[in-house]
Amino acid sequence: MVLRPLEFADCLSDSPWFRQNLREHESVLEDAHKNIKNIEIQCRELIQCTRKLSVAQKAFAKSLKEFKIVTIGSTQTDDERKIAECVSKFGDFITQIEDHREKIIEDSEIHFIEPLRKFRVEGIGKVLHVDKKRYEKESNKFYASLEKHLHLSTASHVTHEDFKPFLSEVQSKVQKAKQSYEETKEYYVQLKDKMLINHLKNAVFQTGKSDNVNENPTPRTISSIKQGYIFAHEKSKIPKTISRDVLSNRWTMYYCVYQKETRIFTMIPVNNTAKTDMKGALGQSVSFKLKTCTRRASDSIDKRFCFDVLAMDRTEQMTLQALSEEDRRQWLDAMDGREPIYLPGAGPTSNCPGRDRTAFHFQTTDAS
Repeated sequence: MVLRPLEFADCLSDSPWFRQNLREHESVLEDAHKNIKNIEIQCRELIQCTRKLSVAQKAFAKSLKEFKIVTIGSTQTDDERKIAECVSKFGDFITQIEDHREKIIEDSEIHFIEPLRKFRVEGIGKVLHVDKKRYEKESNKFYASLEKHLHLSTASHVTHEDFKPFLSEVQSKVQKAKQSYEETKEYYVQLKDKMLINHLKNAVFQTGKSDNVNENPTPRTISSIKQGYIFAHEKSKIPKTISRDVLSNRWTMYYCVYQKETRIFTMIPVNNTAKTDMKGALGQSVSFKLKTCTRRASDSIDKRFCFDVLAMDRTEQMTLQALSEEDRRQWLDAMDGREPIYLPGAGPTSNCPGRDRTAFHFQTTDAS
């Protein structure tokens, strides 16, 4: 079985394919742990049998050494002496073999079985029983915190609207300071390059650098595929609670993949644990061609970071919830999302100095 490597980039995205790959690695580790344990047990049984065999061999060698031929008469013949000598030497030879066998058995326990057991317990066993449980615990804790964060009501988060003018003013000042700093930095960098070029022109040595080198880095190519976790609102015909969101508050987690060229939006059902069966999840996945994408107004639903999508072959919109404001902005940018259309007088109040100046200019021109 060939396993795909576990990449840190896949770990950061925490996609279902990464979880499936991680589960395959865990399955292989469990099989390896089980097989190594079986090998260790069989080795110990083999050593016990070898020791029993060694005891029997030594007893046999002792019998050979103590073997004596009963002679008829006062002296032994040459054949009898040779037979007795050969039997005794054969017993010594067996004893030497068993002594070496005992040394081999002792070395095998120290240099083979013990490192194998240590690798099984401290290497594979730690990953399976300690690191795996810690990963599952941290994963469940993270997704529980994420769901708790996403289920916060928008009604309790409107106090920041009072500080928007101050934040806008501070942001404008910071932006101007940053722009001034960037312009000054660029000016001094160009001045430094000019001084360096003038110095090199006046120097004796020739430079291989051209004056027309474009030092501006090429812009990064934007990926045409957006993917990540999203909560989908499953609507019910019978409302259970009465709130700004009259329908039921059942939200299901999906791993969504959107291709900008084909406008195909794929939703793969997953759970908040690391044990997602990708084969079953891919069998239950839903794909459709995206028609429109609209940001959901915060006063129209009791959830944050929501937006609506409409498929080509459907008439009913689907409400989705991103993981954060930045995540929702990335989804809207990828799917060419648009802002919601407010009724007259129902839109968000905002100061429009550009529009006021245009209206004032129009009025003064018309009056003159």
